[in-house]
Amino acid sequence: PVGVYHGVHPVKALILEDFDRSAPEGTGSAKVGGNYAPVLRHSDKARNEGFGITLHLDSQTRSEIDEFSTSGFIGVKTEGGKTTIAVPDSKNVIASVTADSVLEIAKSLGYTVESRSIKYEELPNFTEVIAAGTAAALVPIRSITRRSRDDTFPYIAEETEEPGPVFTKLLTTLQDIQRGKAEDSYGWCELVKEPEAGKYGQ
Repeated sequence: PVGVYHGVHPVKALILEDFDRSAPEGTGSAKVGGNYAPVLRHSDKARNEGFGITLHLDSQTRSEIDEFSTSGFIGVKTEGGKTTIAVPDSKNVIASVTADSVLEIAKSLGYTVESRSIKYEELPNFTEVIAAGTAAALVPIRSITRRSRDDTFPYIAEETEEPGPVFTKLLTTLQDIQRGKAEDSYGWCELVKEPEAGKYGQ
């Protein structure tokens, strides 16, 4: 387990419209510095304007969700006692062991999990939005703003710092497994033993 990069307080997200993280048929799915460093100045600018995280649409049509600059996108829809978790299946999304782990946890909790194209127009239909990444762990998204359309989709009220119930359940379960407080039924954890004296020249 690692410290949560963004903290666990809800953050506002801004859709970047003057910078594309990756090109169609490009290397957007590669976990390399070139897919992170160029966005830093845009993220810093957004942070100074009150947005704790930035979100990318697909660069070809600007009509589908790709991912956050530091993390994967998870959309949550709870309706009539049923919870559905949706993640983009874009080929420009960086594979995330954290997001994959959360999806496995979601399945075990009885949630429906969908990996598919997520249209921009779907954003107001989600009851929660979560960012998932190695350093970020899970981050609750307060709102998503797209300035060119004057859109802001709220998920957590301004007057509260409490994340949504699905976020809380997923993060608690993930951290309990990482810290040995809950049974690891997935086989994720490995016991790291102290090396035998003299075995490695010491």
